[in-house]
Amino acid sequence: MSNATNVSSSGLAGAQSCVNATSLSKQCGEISTLVDLTWFYFTERWAAAVAFLFALTASILSLQQIVAHMRYNKHRDLRNYTVRILFMVPIFSAESFLALCFIQQAPVMRMLREFYEAFALFSFTQYVITYLGSAYNLAHMLAEEKDPVRHVFPFCCFKTWPKGGKFLYYTLMGILQYIPISICITTVGLVCWYMGTYGDGSFDARTAYVYLTFVQNFSQVWALYCLVLLYKATRTRLRDINPLRKFLCIKLIVFFTWWQSFLITVLTRVSMISEADSEIKEHWNSDAGHMLQDPIGEGLTNLVICIEMVFFALAHKFAYPYTEFDHEQWKEIRGTFHEEPESHFDLWCMCVEGLNLLDFVPKIDEYHGIDTEKAEAKNRDAEIKAVNCWKSDTGEATSHLEKHIRKRHGAKLGPAYGSFNAFNTEMFEINQEAHDETASSSSCSLM
Repeated sequence: MSNATNVSSSGLAGAQSCVNATSLSKQCGEISTLVDLTWFYFTERWAAAVAFLFALTASILSLQQIVAHMRYNKHRDLRNYTVRILFMVPIFSAESFLALCFIQQAPVMRMLREFYEAFALFSFTQYVITYLGSAYNLAHMLAEEKDPVRHVFPFCCFKTWPKGGKFLYYTLMGILQYIPISICITTVGLVCWYMGTYGDGSFDARTAYVYLTFVQNFSQVWALYCLVLLYKATRTRLRDINPLRKFLCIKLIVFFTWWQSFLITVLTRVSMISEADSEIKEHWNSDAGHMLQDPIGEGLTNLVICIEMVFFALAHKFAYPYTEFDHEQWKEIRGTFHEEPESHFDLWCMCVEGLNLLDFVPKIDEYHGIDTEKAEAKNRDAEIKAVNCWKSDTGEATSHLEKHIRKRHGAKLGPAYGSFNAFNTEMFEINQEAHDETASSSSCSLM
């Protein structure tokens, strides 16, 4: 009985001290912090479990589609670019899950994720160009358009770019610049993070985060805008492969995920942050040099990305189906129709080939010559006039020459070659073998 009385007395004394004005803020604040920390530790485990399930599901769905493309997609270049785009889902899922589990390394994971975004944009661009034949072929197509592609909001006040090779050069360079800038930003960011001067989430002018973020966002916005212009210029020629689905998938993953993380950061800043936030930072950040400015927002962002990747994986199944092309029409396209892989080793080799991220380097030299295509087109026009003059003599020779051109240049043509527009705007470069046949008819151009 005396023990119960003592316990009751101590409880009353504790309650009295809690309501005491001098200690109310301190003691009740400690109780609130303890409750918040307890809730956080439980939700951290649950968040990791939920993120793992969604990340695993998204990765399985994407890997199944990647394997299907390797088995049934016979066009080597289109398959490689498609595989790179599809790998965005498992890469984003894995990096977001690891960033959630190892929050100290979250900035590193985010930089690597953004680094791969640049290659995904490049792969989508090359996918479009490959489908239309080549960059030079596309430049020739755009040069024959009646009106140039005009700028859209918010750059509608810019001067309209010349159509043809100049337009394609500006758009491709605008997209391609995102890759070297991302490489530089990732390298500098990792060095600054290791030295403790990165300041993730901080807008302090003494940290590298604010400067790197500004440069990267400007580069990303410009690359996406150039991609919008390229889509606007080619959407009619891409209607057979549902370009809007593909364009929205790549744009939403790259653009939407960044603005989503930015919105979450803003919401956590303007709302009432828990008093346990400092304790959480201390729990997550043993090294003050790698201190996260907003660990709660960082963790929530990674959790949401893991969940969203499942929906993007399902969207990719509709946007990039492996049954999209009629393979029977491609058997005449030399060098693009291949046999199915016979073993798991062949699949692995295809996967490694598809993830070769260094092939953007030779594209830089290739794109630099697009804006000079106008002068070369004059020589082709002269050759085509000679061919048309010869074609007017006999329809049989016309059929033979067209078959010859199709046979000799089939390897350079994309899947869009079979369409009327692609055929009539193709860059007909007659090989040396055809010159002997047309030399005898060139005299009619002088008559």
